[in-house]
Amino acid sequence: MVSHELKTPLTSLTALVQVLKAKLKKSEDPFISRALDNPISR
Repeated sequence: MVSHELKTPLTSLTALVQVLKAKLKKSEDPFISRALDNPISR
């Protein structure tokens, strides 16, 4: 039960982060580019 309760919000957050990454990849800001390439953000 606990696993299900945690999985649902995490799935939503994962989807949101993927959309944000896709949009931010088009940014010309070098900081954003480096932050997205950071292994911790994956």
